[in-house]
Amino acid sequence: MVGKIVSHYRVLSVLGRGGMGIVYKAEDTRLGRTVALKFLPEEFANDRAAVERFRREARAVSALNHANICTLHDIDLSEGQPFLVMEFLEGQTLRERIHKQPLPLAELLELAIQIAEALDIAHTGRVVHRDIKPANIIITTRGQIKVMDFGLAKMETNRLTERNVPEPGKEASTVMMDTVTSPGSTIGTVAYMSPEQARGEDLDTRTDLFSFGVVLYEMATGKSPFQGANTAVTFVAILHDPPVPPAQLRPDLPAEFDRIIHKAIEKDRDLRYQSAAEIRADLKRLKRETDTTRLIVPAEQSRTALYPANHPSKRPSAHDSAPTVTIVPPAAPTPKINLRLAIAALIALIAIASGTLYLLLRDKPLDSLAVLPFVNVSGDPGIEYLSDGIAESIINSMSQLPKLSIRSFSSVAHYKSKDVNPQAVGQDLNVQAVLTGRLIHRGDEYDVDAELIDVRHNRQIWGSQYHPKAADLQAIQEQIAEEISQKLRVQLNGEEKQRLTKAATGDTEAYQLYLQGRYHWNKRTLEDLEQSIDYFQQAIQKDPRYALAYAGQADAYALIADFNVLPAKEVLPKVKAAAGKALELDPSLAEAHTSLAWALFHDWDWSGAENEFKRAIALNLSYSTAHSWYAEYLMALSRFDEALSEMNRAHELDPLSPVTNLAPGLRLYYSRQYPQAINQFQKTVASDALFVPAHVFLGRAYEQAGVNRDAVAEYRKALDLSEGDTNELAALGHSYAVSHQEAEARKILQQLTDRSQQTYVQPTWVAVIHIGLGENDPAFDWLQRAYEDRSAWLVNLKVDPFFDPIRSDPKFVDLVRRVGLP
Repeated sequence: MVGKIVSHYRVLSVLGRGGMGIVYKAEDTRLGRTVALKFLPEEFANDRAAVERFRREARAVSALNHANICTLHDIDLSEGQPFLVMEFLEGQTLRERIHKQPLPLAELLELAIQIAEALDIAHTGRVVHRDIKPANIIITTRGQIKVMDFGLAKMETNRLTERNVPEPGKEASTVMMDTVTSPGSTIGTVAYMSPEQARGEDLDTRTDLFSFGVVLYEMATGKSPFQGANTAVTFVAILHDPPVPPAQLRPDLPAEFDRIIHKAIEKDRDLRYQSAAEIRADLKRLKRETDTTRLIVPAEQSRTALYPANHPSKRPSAHDSAPTVTIVPPAAPTPKINLRLAIAALIALIAIASGTLYLLLRDKPLDSLAVLPFVNVSGDPGIEYLSDGIAESIINSMSQLPKLSIRSFSSVAHYKSKDVNPQAVGQDLNVQAVLTGRLIHRGDEYDVDAELIDVRHNRQIWGSQYHPKAADLQAIQEQIAEEISQKLRVQLNGEEKQRLTKAATGDTEAYQLYLQGRYHWNKRTLEDLEQSIDYFQQAIQKDPRYALAYAGQADAYALIADFNVLPAKEVLPKVKAAAGKALELDPSLAEAHTSLAWALFHDWDWSGAENEFKRAIALNLSYSTAHSWYAEYLMALSRFDEALSEMNRAHELDPLSPVTNLAPGLRLYYSRQYPQAINQFQKTVASDALFVPAHVFLGRAYEQAGVNRDAVAEYRKALDLSEGDTNELAALGHSYAVSHQEAEARKILQQLTDRSQQTYVQPTWVAVIHIGLGENDPAFDWLQRAYEDRSAWLVNLKVDPFFDPIRSDPKFVDLVRRVGLP
């Protein structure tokens, strides 16, 4: 095979051979990456049922996208022989690493937690490995675990071949039986089989946990817990014999690690660990405790410090030796001391030490949190809205707590569908705690897992599993929010507790329709916004008193105004009506106050808008949209210092949002600090090259600084990215006008005029091109149309440099007065 082209893969070398096939290193000639090709035994080619089963399992495994699982890229046939295309990994197998020497405890726990994480992801996705062993676990050159061959053991042949029966004295290798995984078959590597696997019984995820326990034993001691001269003897040991306690082979192991291994390799699977999440939590807890112990006590004392005398691990057993009696000779006489003074001094010393220790070690409340989108492990696109919706609902509930700063959904959405490290997220978002979660759909039930991590100390604060029906999802979200607030040690008064646990609706269908509306609203495309309005309306029809659904409609109409499909004068009444109804039902909704404030702002009710913005912020300090929109309002009034304060708060809550990153540049641009504005806009473009407004305003800043060539280049990028949107086309026309390219400017004017016959075009944008051409009369004609339309951009009349050439004209002064600007 070496040197051959298979499909579009060039085979480079052999990586390994075994009973389950041959693995090759290969080059993907299309994508230019190195991959591993695994050709399965030729027996597959003639077994149609086996090949079909193999394909189904491969599809399931390909959905296991996780940092600790070797990625399955593709499945294909070459001359009738199935092969897999897998991630190419550089490193050594765990088997090779253990062969050198047993692992130090710190490394052992770190690698074990990663293996448990991989198993948890697989089991949640309903994939059972059935051949967990050190040879199937890679430690990459970066020290990361990668579990290999997920699901492949299910695809073995129907016959027990002699080449797979271990010879006496040799390590047990793979026993291959049963393509269709029917009960009564034996699959896996003998030394790592569970008792139920050895008996040929039907298997579930707990078989992998037994195998994992065997691997843990071997990682700690360098030996297998079930050894035999041949397969039959090994089977007997697995089924009946207790293993030698690991601590007997390695005395430095903590008693808790002994307990974890014994529970993992419990022969009765009902008494064994029931989930990988459970064993992972125990391993993380032990790692935290051993890390702490290394800081506090010498290594030789760590076992005693971790496990006090009354701990179960310290109770006497049949293996304990008799207590040692030591005869101490009489001590020499000591001088008499004042007992009362000694006791008083001792009490004072203890009080001082205790107070100092308390001040040093007491837990302080965690004051900042990021709730990541829940991972849809099912891979079912039909419930994708739930993975976002549950997270967003928790954010909405928690953000009402004044003592807690919680990051917005738009900020955490950045991590959706990514394998994330909670500590890295904590650093990116500047929070002390991160909540992660998983969601899987099973018939009419769901499995919801949640885990709260203190990212400062990399420790789990809390974790829980729920198994609700669809009707209970809202209650689960409320329960999670309440439990998190307790674990963060946030002190709540009665009103705050009520707000935290208040059900937004009693109608299950309305709740799910609302979540679907928010799911589409977060995508921020015109099509998705229209869909979101429809979902919100359906939720309202199910529950006419659902305040959040009305608030969602108001938000959607407000964003639609940016797409220039309707004049603002038609959108504003819709926003006001929806927000007003929401506030009628629930006056405490910050979202509805914010949308109403936006509508009043663009309807030139300046004092009313400010009152609503302030009310929204008072109700929810963590609602970044309120801070962001209020900053825009303050800039429109030239209150730049106040605007900066709101921008900073919005950026703190939503640090990854291109909108909050753009805002400081807008402040610099509107205050005529063009070089600084250019610098800020360039940073925004660098962080998100696809964000259209960043290119538009970088072009505008270049234009005002007199760098017209660069301005035109940025406008063209924006026009390409927006697929010819009106706003970007008008900006390019203005740039042509001020750079004396009159013919090009007039072409764009004609395009906008033609386009206005078919769709809505903001009159303001036609006006600014005429201003650039020095044609004031037609400019004022278009500005009058803009006034009549309540054109959205007129709120910036006072600060936008585009209007500077006509700012002293009496007609412009009158327009500013009519808009209500000072």
